[in-house]
Amino acid sequence: MRARSLESPGKRAQADRRIYLVSRVLPFALCAASAQAQVRVASPDGRNEVTAEIHDGKLYYSLRRDGRALLLPSLLGFELRGAPPLRDGLHLVDTTRQAIDEMWTQPWGEVARVRDHHNELKVSVAETASTGRQFAVVFRLFNDGVGFRYEVPDQPSLKDFEITEELTEFALADNARAWWIVSNRPRLDRSEQLYSSSPVSVLDSVQTPLTLETRDGRTFIVIHEANLVDYARMNLRGPRMEGRTLHADLAPWADGIKVRGRTPFVTPWRTIQLAERATDLAPSVLGLNLNPPNVLPSTAWIKPMKYVGIWWGMHIGTMTWSSGPKHGATTANAKRYIDFAAANRLGGVLVEGWNVGWDGDWIQNRNAFSFTQAYPDYDLAAVARYAHEKGVKLIVHNETSGGIENYERQLDSAFALYHSLGLDAVKTGYVMDLTSEGHSHWGQYMVRHYRKVIETAAKYGIMPHLPEHDESRRRARTGVQRVGRRGGQPTGARDDSVLHAAARRAHGLHPRHLRHLARAWHRQSEAARGPSGAHHPRQAARALRGPLLAASDGGGPPRELRAPARLPVHP
Repeated sequence: MRARSLESPGKRAQADRRIYLVSRVLPFALCAASAQAQVRVASPDGRNEVTAEIHDGKLYYSLRRDGRALLLPSLLGFELRGAPPLRDGLHLVDTTRQAIDEMWTQPWGEVARVRDHHNELKVSVAETASTGRQFAVVFRLFNDGVGFRYEVPDQPSLKDFEITEELTEFALADNARAWWIVSNRPRLDRSEQLYSSSPVSVLDSVQTPLTLETRDGRTFIVIHEANLVDYARMNLRGPRMEGRTLHADLAPWADGIKVRGRTPFVTPWRTIQLAERATDLAPSVLGLNLNPPNVLPSTAWIKPMKYVGIWWGMHIGTMTWSSGPKHGATTANAKRYIDFAAANRLGGVLVEGWNVGWDGDWIQNRNAFSFTQAYPDYDLAAVARYAHEKGVKLIVHNETSGGIENYERQLDSAFALYHSLGLDAVKTGYVMDLTSEGHSHWGQYMVRHYRKVIETAAKYGIMPHLPEHDESRRRARTGVQRVGRRGGQPTGARDDSVLHAAARRAHGLHPRHLRHLARAWHRQSEAARGPSGAHHPRQAARALRGPLLAASDGGGPPRELRAPARLPVHP
């Protein structure tokens, strides 16, 4: 979320902000003798340059940095159901430009003051056919990368539409090295797999963000998206040995349609982050600058934190989500974790398995979950009071298993209950590939659902933590941004959109090791334990606290780090 506070006109006038005049360039201003209409825009420092051109009736863009080609001409457009592709027989209608240079304040997160400094080019095209359908592509060039999106205006020849394919391409100029995880493997934990590394030419279907390093080692590239609203998430379909061109691959509805819309319509921003070193990729403000300003009148209740949780024990078999003799989410056990968090200055405790619905096959029995009724051995109100007394936040867990309609029916009553108990943090869960209706976990249907959850949470002053989708990175500024989508990762593991290359050489710590008390000791380094060994979880946690709470240095003028953030250092 680009969490810019709302400002009155008077305050905005005092802000450090410069907006340059918009200029319009008509087609006749272009070289009429040229076989292709071509326009360019550069970043404020002149290092990044995008060229948009029409060739053989199709619209392409390309990207250069320091005069070196990074992306060769890459196709733009759409395939639609029941209509010709919005791709062919195009001509340039007009272009507009503007330059922005302003500072804005993010009320929370690792970056406090953010500079939004970019040059924008809007390229409007239309079909030469009688239908004359129109669309535009808007490019924004920053010193640290590029964002572009489609804008489809209201027009008589294009009202309601269904996108079957977004034709956006990323044609890599060389066979860059990629760090990736798959997007099409039928396993529920694929977003938590260890990353793989390979030349881009052998990729199949991969998730975004995707990190690349050019063969000469001079440039790191991250392909991702921002401002994902009422659209499908973008994965990438690889060339499979057929070249070096990546294709946008949208998550579908149950019937195969990727996106349903009505003009006027805008897509999410496709982002291309650029840096010389992997460590310069974080913290990134490119996506924040491309997301719209925060609309919440107050964000005081949003408190980024680290937490422990009744969670890992279920995975190693010492506890169960379901009721019974090994039930983990008991009142007594929750208080034990709260004591641990208070003693070790951790912000919260997550409790999974507290609510009715976990017995049996809880993935198949997805509509059995209640989000207000606790198991008999868990007193939600008592645990909430105990957490308040200890100065620890109790994080309520809501697993849906893809029973979206069941969850949405209970959203208001559940969040009202949590609000009445002073609970202002909820972690949701979506352990599934498809919803009950057959829609993709990452598709437009679910993006609409995630937005509903975020908006309902805001209504009740609740901070949502949504780990099994990408909303916090893709449509932040009006939702809740987490400290890293997956926390840290152990050696060889994928860590969000940044530092894949550095992570392969790392011996870092995983913040989730503290989710289970015993694991805090198991993952503690020999050096931290010392020769005698610290066999008590509290001692282990003290040894880990330094690395886990060390502040990131970040650096760079566009991203002024918040001094007291105390965020973990990436490997």
